[in-house]
Amino acid sequence: MAKGVWFLGALTIALLSNRTSMLAAAERAPLEPFTVARLSNVSVTATADGVPSASTSAAEKAERSVTGTEDLHGCHGRKSSAMSSGEVRTVDSEPLDQRSLIVLSASAAGGHYLEGECFWNKGHDTTASARARGWIEYTLSFPASVRPVQYVANWMVSSDGNPGLAIATEARLNDEPPVVNANEPVAFISKGGGRYTFRISAALDASNTGACCSDTRSGTASATLRIRRVPLLASALRRGRLLDDKGTFTSYLIGGAPTSAYLAVGALLLNGELQCTGTLVGPATVLTAAHCVAHAFEKDVADGHMSFRLGQYATDDSKVPFKVVGKPRYPETYRESSDAYVDDIGLVDLETAPPVTPYRISIGTPPLLKDRALDFVGFGYTKIGSDPAAAGVKRHASMKIRTLADKTFLYGNRNAHTCSGDSGGPAFLATDTHLLVAGVTSGGDPGCALGAVDTRVDAYTAWLTAQGAVQ
Repeated sequence: MAKGVWFLGALTIALLSNRTSMLAAAERAPLEPFTVARLSNVSVTATADGVPSASTSAAEKAERSVTGTEDLHGCHGRKSSAMSSGEVRTVDSEPLDQRSLIVLSASAAGGHYLEGECFWNKGHDTTASARARGWIEYTLSFPASVRPVQYVANWMVSSDGNPGLAIATEARLNDEPPVVNANEPVAFISKGGGRYTFRISAALDASNTGACCSDTRSGTASATLRIRRVPLLASALRRGRLLDDKGTFTSYLIGGAPTSAYLAVGALLLNGELQCTGTLVGPATVLTAAHCVAHAFEKDVADGHMSFRLGQYATDDSKVPFKVVGKPRYPETYRESSDAYVDDIGLVDLETAPPVTPYRISIGTPPLLKDRALDFVGFGYTKIGSDPAAAGVKRHASMKIRTLADKTFLYGNRNAHTCSGDSGGPAFLATDTHLLVAGVTSGGDPGCALGAVDTRVDAYTAWLTAQGAVQ
């Protein structure tokens, strides 16, 4: 969902007063609200002639070998033998990228012996076999209270090319039937108490009969379970959170009009899809909401998947986007709770400076006042019948501040306010000579119906100055 949680009434007042100050002093929350539990198992079996199969299993490493009991009578021949081993390893893992190796080996050499005398007697071939199995399972667990966020999880699997190594993946969402061989990305939505399990398994077999040669195999499966939040706007759209009570798509900047102005306001894109709105406030620095770029999205920035596109349309491919680089910056006190974002302001850097003039940041002069009109800008879907036509259109609207608090302000009404696609977008305060960025869109009510909340930029003057964002 591109917006923060949208909250109402007394809950809004709580956020705009003591709640903010209490939570602002808390430590930064973990990167994501879920915990990850890892389970693994290795099982191996070795079988040779005349002896029971030797099997064992362990959590991380196991090995078995066995030799047959063929009586060679002192003649030329060979006893059957088998060996199997397996190991699972975790490699440089972190919550969003769980990297593991499954290393398996299986070797089998069949036997041959003669009956009675060494010469002129019938020979006998015997068989040996070995098998190795390994699996790794990750379970994501969410706390009882958590905001609904859409994630995509997928296995990135490679092997050393041994054709005998069989690899399979599986995903299980809560109590639903498992999705076997889940090679495509699996989408899921966080919910209180939710459990989401992902497993990869590998198998290797070897078998040989007779005294000639042997069957020796080894294979390594390298697997990364990658977990990402989907683009915020796309997530809200897919979940149906953008539908009004008549089942039609709601305009994001309610009451706003399309505009080609505000040249330094652009669309933050994630994998080419609309993520949020942002404002150029330095030669290559974009101001947005922290929830647009923090936590899981930091990995997307590191992987080169986030960009910033100027122009009137977020989907205008004629406007080449500017790559977002480096590490997103946001206050250490930023956090996500089940009902609000706290200290929701952030900055990202671009690889190259766009050819437009950045906007200045408001540092408290002129001051924000109740009933003062601000100009809000954001991207989003517009409503044409029941189709999300004109996706990612820049829109603007003038709205008055309804409630003013130390770090946030409430604005808008049923007929005019921002909505999901506008997260991170600016609220401009006009002076005689400049448009100053006075607010950053943060949250509102679930139906985008009653109003919205902006983060006050002037409340973060010290932080923004330290980041070099104040001109």
